Amino acid sequence: MITDAFDSRLDYVSATVKLSKGQVALAPEDYVITPAQGTTALAVTFTPAGLAKLWQAKSADNSVQVQVDVSTKVAGDIGDGIILNDARLFPSMSVDPGDPQSGVSVADPPVTKWGNIEITKKDAGTTMLAGAQFRVYPTPPTPRPAPTG
Repeated sequence: MITDAFDSRLDYVSATVKLSKGQVALAPEDYVITPAQGTTALAVTFTPAGLAKLWQAKSADNSVQVQVDVSTKVAGDIGDGIILNDARLFPSMSVDPGDPQSGVSVADPPVTKWGNIEITKKDAGTTMLAGAQFRVYPTPPTPRPAPTG
C-alpha cells in the first residue's frame, strides 16, 4: 500500500499508477485508489493481480519502481506558499496502514512553492500603460530523477 496525505491547502483531483520502466504495465483493475475526489489524502492498494504484476516486473528488473502521479488543486489560502508532500510506503502487513507514521517515508519528498504575482506594464518612466494584456503559458514539467538506494 502507498499512502499520500496532502497538506490541508490541497484537494485531491486524480491519480495514475504506473511502473517506472519495463515490459509489465499496470491496468486500472490492478490497484484501488481511495478516497475519492475532494479529500486530503489517498491510498493506493494493489489487488492480487496487481501484486503479481509488481512481482513479475521486479523479478525482471530490480530497479523498477512504482510511480504514483497525483493531481491536486489549491483549496483556499496558500499561507506561506510552501507545501510539503508526505507520501509513505507500506511494503508488507508488518506495518499498520491505519497509523500514518508506521509506513516508510518517501525519500526526497516533493515540495511545491506557490505565490501570488502581479504583473504591470509601465512606460520608460513610471506611468502605468492602460490596456496592457498578458498571456501565461505552462511549461512542461521537469522530470525528477528516480530515487536511488
